[in-house]
Amino acid sequence: MASFKAENFKLIGNKLSVGDDAPNFELYDKNMEKRTLDDWRGKIMVISVIPSIDTGVCDLQTKTFNQKYNDVDDVVVLTVSVDLPFAFSRWCESNNKNAIILSDYRDNNFGKSYGVLMDPFMTLFRSIFVIDRDKKIALASYNEDVGKPVNFEEVYEVVDKLK
Repeated sequence: MASFKAENFKLIGNKLSVGDDAPNFELYDKNMEKRTLDDWRGKIMVISVIPSIDTGVCDLQTKTFNQKYNDVDDVVVLTVSVDLPFAFSRWCESNNKNAIILSDYRDNNFGKSYGVLMDPFMTLFRSIFVIDRDKKIALASYNEDVGKPVNFEEVYEVVDKLK
């Protein structure tokens, strides 16, 4: 499994903070269809950023958030990585056909806008963003260690307050 040490890279872009407007994005889903922030207008969004769907921690993060919010109408989980949509399609077929997994592989614009693009690896740093119904950042959590799991409870608390 891949592991990155914090001293081996720097993050490109500015970190976001609570209260900031959520930057718009153009990402590609597993069917190569372009998706933007506006596709989920009026919903609470949990944006789960991972380095690669093919690692154990990323797999766990993706499964955990999707299981927690799979049947919650006003909450949507968006998993974002630079993995190719084909990898997402394979993962969804094996794990959760309904998961929304989006790729920033074309221009890394999401990574730059959200301050999570790792240089020189050009993959995304493990982080979580909760976006409220007005497209404001309610949580911006940049993991201390890209190889460690996120704080799931912190996300659950923020989402519960927004519901």
